[in-house]
Amino acid sequence: MSDFKLSFMTLEDTIYNLHLDVLRRLLQGQDYKSIANEFSSRFEETDYDTIARKGLLSFNSNNKLIGAYPVSPVPTEYTVEIDGIGKGYSMCAIDALGIAYTFNARTTIHSVDHATREPITLEVNPHGSIPEREIFVTYIKSDDPACDPAVDQCPSLNFYTSMSHIQDPESYLIMDLKEASQHAKTVFGEEGIRELIRLSLTTDTYFGLSDRLIDVFETQK
Repeated sequence: MSDFKLSFMTLEDTIYNLHLDVLRRLLQGQDYKSIANEFSSRFEETDYDTIARKGLLSFNSNNKLIGAYPVSPVPTEYTVEIDGIGKGYSMCAIDALGIAYTFNARTTIHSVDHATREPITLEVNPHGSIPEREIFVTYIKSDDPACDPAVDQCPSLNFYTSMSHIQDPESYLIMDLKEASQHAKTVFGEEGIRELIRLSLTTDTYFGLSDRLIDVFETQK
């Protein structure tokens, strides 16, 4: 193996492990600035902030963190309790399902039917089978290269307990719980996050997590 390939693989591993540590801190309620300060030497060594902004993290116009996939730094209707990690929030239904595979840990999701507000509790065991539940997840594709998934896609990725609760269903790609869980694992499991890191390392400009979501949803449906 060449020195370049070895160093690239080492950098990927280092960023992957750092990103998981950042996600853990966010779930525990720590803000991004304090995380950056705590991990300042690791951020500088890997240029993490620059790399992560290409697709792993989203910031608003005031440079405030609004998404750290699959973790939400602010309260949402997707509360997650992750064994051995803690309790926090996910960005959307797919992220909530995927976070169990991000940390490879049993996760309990507390959410609601987006239309009726009926409470939903789901337990996701990354080492077990997908629960047999009458639950559906909606998704809207975006072809806009400037799409920010935290703003433009997450609001459409919701849970429903019945197909009849979905208004204007022809506007969505609709998945059952098994399909949604498989997509969530593909995007937010270890290999999915590593793919995002590889894209970030090999792409000079912002490639957008939405590109990755479209690849998964559109090619696997």
